[in-house]
Amino acid sequence: MARLEQIASHTYTITTRWVCMPLYEIAPRTVVLMDSGYHDESGELLEVLERNDLQVAAVLTSHAHLDHVGAHTILRERYGARLYADLVSAGLLSSMDALQALFPGYSDGELRILFSYMEFGIDEMLEPDKGSVEIGGHTFGLTRLPGHAFSHIGFTTEDGIFYVADLMISGEELRNSHLTYCTDVEKSIRTIRRIRRSDVGRVVLAHKGCVEDKEMLCDLNIAKLEGQLERTRRMADSWISFDELCRRVAEREYRKLPVFLTLSRIVRANVACLVDRGAMEKRVENNVVVYKGI
Repeated sequence: MARLEQIASHTYTITTRWVCMPLYEIAPRTVVLMDSGYHDESGELLEVLERNDLQVAAVLTSHAHLDHVGAHTILRERYGARLYADLVSAGLLSSMDALQALFPGYSDGELRILFSYMEFGIDEMLEPDKGSVEIGGHTFGLTRLPGHAFSHIGFTTEDGIFYVADLMISGEELRNSHLTYCTDVEKSIRTIRRIRRSDVGRVVLAHKGCVEDKEMLCDLNIAKLEGQLERTRRMADSWISFDELCRRVAEREYRKLPVFLTLSRIVRANVACLVDRGAMEKRVENNVVVYKGI
């Protein structure tokens, strides 16, 4: 069952089985929610809100991934919540054609069956370069956190809680995950290092929870990403195709199509990073692009 927990004077989190969503109280019983979790868990989210007599005035979108926008339209219909996102996320969520960028490998028909809830318009545009947005007389800090998604934003509440969404995952999630997802591994590592050097305090992760030891969290996530890169490099010990490299990385899981499609994007990001670092070569062989670790 989803639960509500107070973590600062006006900041709370709602935690479901899979995600953690911060919310900030801008008036008695009125909150701004940061992301809205999985569509399949929207009933749990609504149950917590209703049990605690909370009204959602707005939803801040960190990025346009399915586990962060699953209840956006439901919250708008139920509470009249205003939906906020930056230009990139707003564009991706604007149409099924745009969503193809998020789900390569899926047909238009499959997208309409599986992800129709992700096609919606944004009410208010976030401008991260301005550094903040005001909602209901309260200021929320905006921080660009590139690496995990095409565009990725962190939010800071007035009582100092920093929501980094999917920039990092918890130590427990790191131990349980085979691979962590990035669209750009090098950018993720640079962003995490920047956060490690910053003076931000308590950090909330979408996957998941509130973390006190920011430095250790950053080190664990960087080590995970560097480890993924090294394993990918070592698996390409001779010239192999991208599909063969994915098969080696996936091991038994590659037979599950949704898992394999996601995994192939992780491998693609690892390969791109290794090539840029000069740790992997690529060439065309018999009309196929092949790769080899250096």
